[in-house]
Amino acid sequence: MTARSRETFKELITLPDLGIPLAEAALLLACEEYPHLSLAPYLDELDRMADRVERKTVTDSSAIMGLRVMRKNTTTLAIAF
Repeated sequence: MTARSRETFKELITLPDLGIPLAEAALLLACEEYPHLSLAPYLDELDRMADRVERKTVTDSSAIMGLRVMRKNTTTLAIAF
């Protein structure tokens, strides 16, 4: 994990529990073992998965809202890197 990824991780874990982007935090932890890991492709894939699930789950508004929040958090990370 680089100094920048460790700093980003420290910032994330100080957020309120519901505000922590879990995908980003997990990938930053993975950087400890894989220092050259690029987060963006994995976050993009999670976004694509969320889009597919959202299209299939049009009747459950709570699930859709959860997916939107997840997508927003992971998109913020992709832009930061």
